[in-house]
Amino acid sequence: MREVIAAHGNHVNAWILSHPHQDHAGAFNQIYAAPDGITIDAVYDNGFDYDFIEAAGEPYDDITVMETYHALTRDASNVTHLHRGDVLSICGLTFSVLNAYDDTVLQ
Repeated sequence: MREVIAAHGNHVNAWILSHPHQDHAGAFNQIYAAPDGITIDAVYDNGFDYDFIEAAGEPYDDITVMETYHALTRDASNVTHLHRGDVLSICGLTFSVLNAYDDTVLQ
């Protein structure tokens, strides 16, 4: 991942995390903890809910990935927790959030 980011000037406009699995949020956690020259303008997540993931998680869910993410980003000013219906414009692209963690997920 670092090589790909380096090939693009060590700059990430937006890092979008769909869910807190190791193969999605794990690399982010490592890079955010030790950026080594990488800058990340904005981080977007789906409003991960610790209690829900811990209770409903599957065997492949690793709660430590989410714990690390929350510890790293707790006071970060560049993190946005998305909600269903949000619309983002990033680098000329428009993204519509179809689903995020909310009460609907519990139903």
